[in-house]
Amino acid sequence: MNIGIAAPCNPSEFIDYYYSRDDVPSFNLTASSIHSIIRGLLKCGHNVVVFTSSIDINHNLVYEGEHIKVFVLTRKIICKKIGVIDRFYMVSRLKKIIKANIHSLDVLHAHWTYDYALACAEYSKLLPVFCTIRDWCPYLLKVYNKTIGEKIYWRVSYWVFRTVVYNQNINFIANSEYTYNCFLQFVSGKKIPIIYNSIREEFLKGESKEYPKTPVFIAISTFLDDPRKNMLTLLKAFKKYNAEVPESKLLLVGQYKQDSDFIKQCKIDDLLVNVKLEGLVPHEKLINLIDSTSILIHPSLEETFGNILLEGMARKVPIIAGMNAGAVPFILKQGKYGCLCDVKKEVEIYNSICMIMNDEVYRNLLVENAFNYLKNNYLDEIIVEKHISLYESILNERR
Repeated sequence: MNIGIAAPCNPSEFIDYYYSRDDVPSFNLTASSIHSIIRGLLKCGHNVVVFTSSIDINHNLVYEGEHIKVFVLTRKIICKKIGVIDRFYMVSRLKKIIKANIHSLDVLHAHWTYDYALACAEYSKLLPVFCTIRDWCPYLLKVYNKTIGEKIYWRVSYWVFRTVVYNQNINFIANSEYTYNCFLQFVSGKKIPIIYNSIREEFLKGESKEYPKTPVFIAISTFLDDPRKNMLTLLKAFKKYNAEVPESKLLLVGQYKQDSDFIKQCKIDDLLVNVKLEGLVPHEKLINLIDSTSILIHPSLEETFGNILLEGMARKVPIIAGMNAGAVPFILKQGKYGCLCDVKKEVEIYNSICMIMNDEVYRNLLVENAFNYLKNNYLDEIIVEKHISLYESILNERR
Protein backbone atom coordinates (compact mmCIF):
# COMPACT_ATOMS: atom_id res chain seq x y z
CA MET A 1 0.00 0.00 0.00
CA ASN A 2 1.12 3.57 -0.66
CA ILE A 3 0.67 5.67 2.47
CA GLY A 4 1.16 9.38 3.03
CA ILE A 5 2.11 10.47 6.56
CA ALA A 6 1.83 14.15 7.54
CA ALA A 7 3.36 14.79 10.95
CA PRO A 8 6.38 16.08 12.86
CA CYS A 9 9.20 13.57 12.47
CA ASN A 10 12.97 13.19 12.42
CA PRO A 11 14.27 12.24 8.94
CA SER A 12 17.39 10.66 10.41
CA GLU A 13 15.21 7.94 12.00
CA PHE A 14 14.87 6.34 8.55
CA ILE A 15 18.45 6.81 7.36
CA ASP A 16 18.94 3.07 6.79
CA TYR A 17 16.18 3.18 4.16
CA TYR A 18 17.64 6.05 2.07
CA TYR A 19 19.70 5.71 -1.09
CA SER A 20 22.20 8.16 0.41
CA ARG A 21 23.02 8.50 4.10
CA ASP A 22 25.02 11.71 3.76
CA ASP A 23 24.03 14.98 5.45
CA VAL A 24 20.79 13.83 7.05
CA PRO A 25 20.02 16.21 9.95
CA SER A 26 18.40 15.20 13.21
CA PHE A 27 15.47 17.18 14.66
CA ASN A 28 11.93 16.62 15.98
CA LEU A 29 13.49 14.20 18.47
CA THR A 30 10.32 13.72 20.51
CA ALA A 31 8.05 12.26 17.80
CA SER A 32 8.80 8.64 18.73
CA SER A 33 5.23 7.46 18.12
CA ILE A 34 5.47 8.67 14.50
CA HIS A 35 8.90 7.16 13.92
CA SER A 36 7.67 3.80 15.17
CA ILE A 37 4.63 3.67 12.89
CA ILE A 38 6.62 4.76 9.80
CA ARG A 39 9.36 2.20 10.40
CA GLY A 40 6.70 -0.41 11.08
CA LEU A 41 5.03 0.32 7.74
CA LEU A 42 8.37 0.07 5.95
CA LYS A 43 9.23 -3.16 7.73
CA CYS A 44 5.94 -4.65 6.55
CA GLY A 45 6.72 -3.79 2.93
CA HIS A 46 4.58 -0.69 2.40
CA ASN A 47 5.60 2.49 0.58
CA VAL A 48 5.59 5.68 2.65
CA VAL A 49 5.68 9.34 1.65
CA VAL A 50 6.31 11.64 4.63
CA PHE A 51 5.37 15.32 4.76
CA THR A 52 7.02 17.10 7.68
CA SER A 53 8.65 20.42 8.62
CA SER A 54 11.32 21.91 10.85
CA ILE A 55 12.41 25.30 12.14
CA ASP A 56 16.00 23.99 12.30
CA ILE A 57 16.66 24.11 8.54
CA ASN A 58 17.01 27.06 6.15
CA HIS A 59 15.63 25.42 3.00
CA ASN A 60 13.40 22.52 2.00
CA LEU A 61 14.91 19.03 1.98
CA VAL A 62 14.01 15.73 0.31
CA TYR A 63 15.26 12.25 1.24
CA GLU A 64 14.44 9.19 -0.80
CA GLY A 65 14.81 5.42 -0.77
CA GLU A 66 13.19 2.50 -2.55
CA HIS A 67 10.11 2.54 -0.33
CA ILE A 68 10.25 5.96 1.34
CA LYS A 69 10.30 9.62 0.39
CA VAL A 70 10.54 12.35 3.02
CA PHE A 71 9.72 15.98 2.26
CA VAL A 72 10.92 18.43 4.93
CA LEU A 73 9.65 22.01 4.66
CA THR A 74 11.50 24.78 6.46
CA ARG A 75 9.52 26.70 9.07
CA LYS A 76 12.01 29.57 9.19
CA ILE A 77 10.21 32.90 9.18
CA ILE A 78 11.45 36.43 8.62
CA CYS A 79 9.88 37.86 11.76
CA LYS A 80 8.86 35.83 14.82
CA LYS A 81 6.09 38.29 15.57
CA ILE A 82 4.13 36.99 12.59
CA GLY A 83 4.31 33.41 13.85
CA VAL A 84 0.51 32.99 13.78
CA ILE A 85 0.43 34.10 10.14
CA ASP A 86 3.30 31.71 9.47
CA ARG A 87 1.19 28.76 10.66
CA PHE A 88 -1.38 29.34 7.95
CA TYR A 89 1.34 29.97 5.39
CA MET A 90 2.82 26.62 6.48
CA VAL A 91 -0.54 24.90 5.91
CA SER A 92 -0.65 26.39 2.41
CA ARG A 93 2.83 25.08 1.64
CA LEU A 94 1.97 21.64 3.01
CA LYS A 95 -1.09 21.54 0.77
CA LYS A 96 1.05 22.24 -2.28
CA ILE A 97 3.60 19.52 -1.58
CA ILE A 98 0.84 17.02 -0.76
CA LYS A 99 -1.04 17.93 -3.96
CA ALA A 100 2.10 17.31 -6.02
CA ASN A 101 2.30 13.75 -4.65
CA ILE A 102 -1.35 12.85 -4.11
CA HIS A 103 -1.51 10.77 -7.31
CA SER A 104 0.94 8.24 -5.84
CA LEU A 105 -0.99 7.66 -2.59
CA ASP A 106 -3.75 5.25 -1.58
CA VAL A 107 -4.39 6.95 1.77
CA LEU A 108 -3.22 10.06 3.62
CA HIS A 109 -2.73 9.98 7.39
CA ALA A 110 -2.22 13.12 9.51
CA HIS A 111 -1.13 13.01 13.14
CA TRP A 112 -2.36 15.54 15.72
CA THR A 113 -5.39 17.74 15.02
CA TYR A 114 -3.55 20.87 13.94
CA ASP A 115 -1.65 22.18 10.90
CA TYR A 116 -0.88 18.82 9.29
CA ALA A 117 -4.48 17.64 9.61
CA LEU A 118 -5.80 20.95 8.28
CA ALA A 119 -3.59 20.61 5.21
CA CYS A 120 -4.62 16.98 4.61
CA ALA A 121 -8.33 17.75 4.93
CA GLU A 122 -8.14 19.57 1.58
CA TYR A 123 -7.81 16.21 -0.18
CA SER A 124 -10.40 14.14 1.71
CA LYS A 125 -12.63 13.87 -1.38
CA LEU A 126 -9.79 12.54 -3.53
CA LEU A 127 -8.66 9.75 -1.22
CA PRO A 128 -9.27 8.53 2.35
CA VAL A 129 -7.80 10.95 4.90
CA PHE A 130 -7.13 9.75 8.44
CA CYS A 131 -6.18 11.73 11.54
CA THR A 132 -4.86 10.26 14.78
CA ILE A 133 -5.74 12.44 17.76
CA ARG A 134 -2.55 12.63 19.87
CA ASP A 135 -3.41 15.36 22.35
CA TRP A 136 -6.58 17.03 23.56
CA CYS A 137 -6.63 20.72 22.69
CA PRO A 138 -9.56 21.81 24.95
CA TYR A 139 -7.55 20.58 27.96
CA LEU A 140 -4.29 22.18 26.78
CA LEU A 141 -6.07 25.48 26.17
CA LYS A 142 -6.82 25.65 29.91
CA VAL A 143 -3.29 24.72 30.96
CA TYR A 144 -1.19 26.95 28.71
CA ASN A 145 -2.60 30.42 29.28
CA LYS A 146 -0.05 32.26 31.44
CA THR A 147 1.49 34.53 28.81
CA ILE A 148 0.04 36.51 25.91
CA GLY A 149 2.04 34.35 23.51
CA GLU A 150 0.63 31.13 24.99
CA LYS A 151 -2.91 32.48 24.90
CA ILE A 152 -2.66 33.52 21.25
CA TYR A 153 -0.97 30.28 20.18
CA TRP A 154 -3.48 28.00 21.87
CA ARG A 155 -6.52 30.00 20.82
CA VAL A 156 -5.38 29.73 17.22
CA SER A 157 -4.66 26.04 17.81
CA TYR A 158 -8.15 25.59 19.22
CA TRP A 159 -9.68 27.17 16.12
CA VAL A 160 -7.66 24.79 13.93
CA PHE A 161 -8.62 21.86 16.19
CA ARG A 162 -12.34 22.63 15.91
CA THR A 163 -12.09 23.05 12.15
CA VAL A 164 -10.42 19.65 11.90
CA VAL A 165 -12.53 17.57 14.32
CA TYR A 166 -15.82 18.81 12.89
CA ASN A 167 -14.76 17.82 9.37
CA GLN A 168 -17.08 14.96 8.40
CA ASN A 169 -14.75 13.74 5.65
CA ILE A 170 -11.84 12.85 7.94
CA ASN A 171 -11.55 9.36 9.44
CA PHE A 172 -10.44 9.92 13.03
CA ILE A 173 -8.47 7.52 15.20
CA ALA A 174 -8.09 7.79 18.98
CA ASN A 175 -4.76 6.68 20.43
CA SER A 176 -6.31 5.62 23.77
CA GLU A 177 -9.60 5.07 25.57
CA TYR A 178 -9.15 8.45 27.22
CA THR A 179 -8.81 10.23 23.87
CA TYR A 180 -11.79 8.28 22.57
CA ASN A 181 -13.96 9.41 25.49
CA CYS A 182 -12.87 13.04 25.05
CA PHE A 183 -13.76 12.94 21.35
CA LEU A 184 -17.07 11.16 22.01
CA GLN A 185 -18.18 13.91 24.39
CA PHE A 186 -16.94 16.73 22.15
CA VAL A 187 -18.45 15.54 18.87
CA SER A 188 -21.85 14.42 20.16
CA GLY A 189 -21.38 10.68 20.44
CA LYS A 190 -19.45 10.04 17.21
CA LYS A 191 -17.64 6.72 17.63
CA ILE A 192 -14.14 6.23 16.24
CA PRO A 193 -11.60 3.36 16.34
CA ILE A 194 -8.87 3.16 18.97
CA ILE A 195 -5.36 2.26 17.81
CA TYR A 196 -2.62 2.55 20.42
CA ASN A 197 0.84 3.99 19.94
CA SER A 198 3.54 1.46 19.13
CA ILE A 199 7.13 0.68 19.99
CA ARG A 200 9.78 -0.87 17.78
CA GLU A 201 10.46 -4.52 18.52
CA GLU A 202 14.22 -3.96 18.55
CA PHE A 203 13.82 -1.71 21.61
CA LEU A 204 12.65 -4.63 23.75
CA LYS A 205 15.21 -5.69 26.32
CA GLY A 206 16.05 -9.34 25.67
CA GLU A 207 18.14 -10.10 28.73
CA SER A 208 17.10 -9.79 32.35
CA LYS A 209 17.26 -6.37 33.96
CA GLU A 210 20.19 -5.55 36.25
CA TYR A 211 19.22 -2.82 38.70
CA PRO A 212 21.81 -0.32 39.98
CA LYS A 213 23.24 -0.97 43.44
CA THR A 214 22.10 2.46 44.62
CA PRO A 215 18.66 3.89 43.73
CA VAL A 216 18.57 5.85 40.46
CA PHE A 217 15.29 7.29 39.18
CA ILE A 218 14.47 8.90 35.86
CA ALA A 219 11.75 11.27 34.66
CA ILE A 220 11.35 12.45 31.07
CA SER A 221 9.56 15.41 29.52
CA THR A 222 10.10 17.43 26.35
CA PHE A 223 10.16 20.57 28.51
CA LEU A 224 10.97 20.23 32.20
CA ASP A 225 9.08 23.42 33.06
CA ASP A 226 5.85 22.22 31.40
CA PRO A 227 3.23 22.59 34.17
CA ARG A 228 1.33 19.58 32.82
CA LYS A 229 4.37 17.36 33.43
CA ASN A 230 4.39 18.26 37.15
CA MET A 231 8.16 17.99 37.73
CA LEU A 232 8.22 20.20 40.83
CA THR A 233 6.04 17.74 42.74
CA LEU A 234 8.36 14.90 41.77
CA LEU A 235 11.41 16.88 42.89
CA LYS A 236 9.81 17.51 46.27
CA ALA A 237 9.06 13.79 46.63
CA PHE A 238 12.63 12.91 45.66
CA LYS A 239 14.03 15.43 48.16
CA LYS A 240 12.14 13.59 50.90
CA TYR A 241 13.41 10.20 49.72
CA ASN A 242 16.97 11.48 49.25
CA ALA A 243 17.02 12.73 52.84
CA GLU A 244 16.54 9.11 53.93
CA VAL A 245 18.64 7.50 51.17
CA PRO A 246 21.36 10.11 50.47
CA GLU A 247 23.09 7.99 47.82
CA SER A 248 19.96 8.03 45.61
CA LYS A 249 19.92 10.01 42.36
CA LEU A 250 17.32 11.46 40.01
CA LEU A 251 17.88 11.99 36.28
CA LEU A 252 15.69 14.59 34.58
CA VAL A 253 15.60 14.39 30.79
CA GLY A 254 14.18 17.32 28.83
CA GLN A 255 14.79 20.86 27.66
CA TYR A 256 15.27 23.63 30.21
CA LYS A 257 16.76 27.10 30.53
CA GLN A 258 19.04 28.03 33.42
CA ASP A 259 17.21 31.35 33.90
CA SER A 260 13.72 29.82 33.75
CA ASP A 261 11.23 30.21 36.61
CA PHE A 262 11.33 26.42 36.98
CA ILE A 263 15.08 26.31 37.68
CA LYS A 264 14.85 29.38 39.92
CA GLN A 265 12.13 27.72 42.00
CA CYS A 266 14.15 24.51 42.21
CA LYS A 267 17.10 26.45 43.60
CA ILE A 268 14.96 28.42 46.06
CA ASP A 269 13.48 25.18 47.43
CA ASP A 270 16.82 23.34 47.28
CA LEU A 271 15.38 20.64 45.01
CA LEU A 272 18.42 19.85 42.86
CA VAL A 273 20.56 17.93 45.36
CA ASN A 274 21.59 14.65 43.67
CA VAL A 275 19.54 15.63 40.62
CA LYS A 276 21.20 15.52 37.21
CA LEU A 277 19.68 17.64 34.44
CA GLU A 278 20.40 15.67 31.26
CA GLY A 279 18.76 18.05 28.79
CA LEU A 280 17.12 16.71 25.64
CA VAL A 281 18.97 13.60 24.43
CA PRO A 282 18.90 11.39 21.30
CA HIS A 283 16.72 8.30 21.59
CA GLU A 284 19.66 5.89 21.74
CA LYS A 285 21.08 7.71 24.76
CA LEU A 286 17.63 7.86 26.33
CA ILE A 287 17.40 4.06 26.18
CA ASN A 288 20.81 3.78 27.86
CA LEU A 289 19.72 6.19 30.60
CA ILE A 290 16.53 4.23 31.24
CA ASP A 291 18.57 1.02 31.44
CA SER A 292 20.72 2.57 34.18
CA THR A 293 17.79 3.29 36.50
CA SER A 294 15.73 1.63 39.22
CA ILE A 295 12.36 3.29 38.49
CA LEU A 296 10.86 5.42 35.72
CA ILE A 297 8.66 8.08 37.33
CA HIS A 298 6.12 9.86 35.12
CA PRO A 299 4.41 12.54 37.23
CA SER A 300 2.41 14.02 34.33
CA LEU A 301 -1.07 15.30 35.22
CA GLU A 302 -2.54 14.37 31.82
CA GLU A 303 -1.58 12.25 28.83
CA THR A 304 -3.58 11.13 25.83
CA PHE A 305 -1.20 8.16 25.73
CA GLY A 306 2.28 8.60 27.20
CA ASN A 307 4.80 6.90 24.92
CA ILE A 308 7.46 7.03 27.59
CA LEU A 309 5.46 4.40 29.48
CA LEU A 310 6.13 1.97 26.63
CA GLU A 311 9.84 2.79 26.82
CA GLY A 312 9.93 1.83 30.49
CA MET A 313 7.92 -1.34 29.92
CA ALA A 314 10.19 -2.35 27.02
CA ARG A 315 13.37 -1.87 29.08
CA LYS A 316 11.98 -3.79 32.09
CA VAL A 317 11.98 -0.79 34.42
CA PRO A 318 9.11 -0.42 36.93
CA ILE A 319 6.92 2.64 36.42
CA ILE A 320 5.24 5.12 38.75
CA ALA A 321 2.57 7.30 37.14
CA GLY A 322 -0.67 9.18 37.79
CA MET A 323 -3.88 7.37 38.65
CA ASN A 324 -5.94 10.24 37.18
CA ALA A 325 -3.57 11.29 34.40
CA GLY A 326 -5.76 10.85 31.33
CA ALA A 327 -4.79 7.69 29.42
CA VAL A 328 -2.12 6.58 31.90
CA PRO A 329 -4.33 4.26 34.01
CA PHE A 330 -5.67 2.69 30.79
CA ILE A 331 -2.15 2.03 29.47
CA LEU A 332 -1.01 0.59 32.79
CA LYS A 333 -4.27 -1.35 33.20
CA GLN A 334 -5.29 0.30 36.47
CA GLY A 335 -2.02 -0.57 38.20
CA LYS A 336 -1.32 -4.06 36.85
CA TYR A 337 1.60 -2.84 34.74
CA GLY A 338 2.77 0.11 36.83
CA CYS A 339 2.34 1.69 40.24
CA LEU A 340 -0.42 4.31 40.12
CA CYS A 341 -0.76 7.11 42.65
CA ASP A 342 -2.07 10.66 43.01
CA VAL A 343 0.89 12.47 41.45
CA LYS A 344 -0.43 15.82 42.65
CA LYS A 345 0.71 14.78 46.14
CA GLU A 346 4.44 14.48 46.76
CA VAL A 347 3.87 12.08 49.65
CA GLU A 348 2.12 9.62 47.33
CA ILE A 349 5.00 9.67 44.86
CA TYR A 350 7.38 9.19 47.80
CA ASN A 351 5.33 6.27 49.15
CA SER A 352 5.25 4.65 45.70
CA ILE A 353 9.02 4.92 45.40
CA CYS A 354 9.43 3.29 48.80
CA MET A 355 6.96 0.53 47.95
CA ILE A 356 8.82 -0.50 44.80
CA MET A 357 12.30 -0.14 46.29
CA ASN A 358 11.39 -2.14 49.41
CA ASP A 359 9.40 -4.95 47.74
CA GLU A 360 11.36 -6.91 45.16
CA VAL A 361 8.49 -9.33 44.53
CA TYR A 362 6.10 -6.47 43.71
CA ARG A 363 8.71 -4.80 41.50
CA ASN A 364 9.40 -7.97 39.52
CA LEU A 365 5.69 -8.68 39.12
CA LEU A 366 5.07 -5.21 37.68
CA VAL A 367 7.97 -5.54 35.26
CA GLU A 368 7.12 -9.06 34.08
CA ASN A 369 3.42 -8.31 33.56
CA ALA A 370 4.19 -5.05 31.75
CA PHE A 371 6.80 -6.59 29.44
CA ASN A 372 4.56 -9.49 28.41
CA TYR A 373 1.58 -7.20 27.82
CA LEU A 374 3.74 -4.88 25.73
CA LYS A 375 4.90 -7.73 23.48
CA ASN A 376 1.32 -8.80 22.77
CA ASN A 377 -0.26 -5.38 22.27
CA TYR A 378 2.13 -2.53 21.43
CA LEU A 379 4.77 -3.82 19.00
CA ASP A 380 5.07 -1.92 15.72
CA GLU A 381 3.96 -4.82 13.48
CA ILE A 382 0.81 -5.35 15.56
CA ILE A 383 -0.13 -1.67 15.39
CA VAL A 384 0.72 -1.44 11.67
CA GLU A 385 -1.59 -4.38 10.98
CA LYS A 386 -4.43 -2.54 12.71
CA HIS A 387 -3.78 0.59 10.65
CA ILE A 388 -3.64 -1.33 7.36
CA SER A 389 -6.87 -3.15 8.22
CA LEU A 390 -8.57 0.20 8.87
CA TYR A 391 -7.17 1.74 5.68
CA GLU A 392 -8.43 -1.19 3.62
CA SER A 393 -11.89 -1.10 5.17
CA ILE A 394 -12.33 2.59 4.33
CA LEU A 395 -10.91 2.09 0.83
CA ASN A 396 -13.42 -0.71 0.24
CA GLU A 397 -16.28 1.51 1.43
CA ARG A 398 -15.32 4.19 -1.10
CA ARG A 399 -15.12 1.82 -4.06
